[in-house]
Amino acid sequence: MDNDKFLNYLGYLGSVSYDEYSHELYGELVGIEALVLFTGEDLDELHEDFCSGVEQYLEGCEADEKAPQQPFDGRFRVRISPETHLRLHELAQLRGISFSELLNGIFAEYLANRQLKHLEDCDDV
Repeated sequence: MDNDKFLNYLGYLGSVSYDEYSHELYGELVGIEALVLFTGEDLDELHEDFCSGVEQYLEGCEADEKAPQQPFDGRFRVRISPETHLRLHELAQLRGISFSELLNGIFAEYLANRQLKHLEDCDDV
């Protein structure tokens, strides 16, 4: 992940985009399920609204007495075919490891082979 394209505050990341019609910068928190949006006419204003959005998210969680979601906590949902799911489960059993350990190894090997230089430039990622 290219940190030049994301804002960072208290461990939360925010995307940075530009709307050519309104001539405004905007973004949203990434890596969590809650929708937190922010805007600004320049980078300083965008960053200020981003930080405010993070703080409001954390305050809202506290007020609702629920733990705030941590970005990129290692859990995510992915849909695969039942056949692939079964084959991966069987492979994990054959290797004597958990399903999560198998997937973690597969992902790590894939990323090591790709070396992730510039994902946006890769057509076959």
